[in-house]
Amino acid sequence: MEDDANLRLLLTHFLRRSGYEVLSAEDGQAACLIWREKIDQIDLLFADMFLPGGLSGLDLVVQMQAEKPGLKAIISSGHSPEAIGLDKPTSADFKFLPKPSSIHDVAKIVRQRLNPT
Repeated sequence: MEDDANLRLLLTHFLRRSGYEVLSAEDGQAACLIWREKIDQIDLLFADMFLPGGLSGLDLVVQMQAEKPGLKAIISSGHSPEAIGLDKPTSADFKFLPKPSSIHDVAKIVRQRLNPT
């Protein structure tokens, strides 16, 4: 989930070229619709922290992990984790990816989340 259309398209294109199946959404509501239809096919949630429509990336991670325990997640933001409260204890299991990040950093964190070893 990424509200910036250009960044969403870039990430989607890059991840597909890297061999991943990608479902993209511009906000939390669109992501929830996709989630309902494709929950069994989703292994990783990649969410911007701040999304239009009232749901944050963290809100969605918490909600979706409650529905599908073990779901891997990445939350991305241009703000530090401390500045946006991601440094506080939460039930969510996610890795933080700062913005901007190189495409290589994105690939690395996606690989780590999907294949932890």
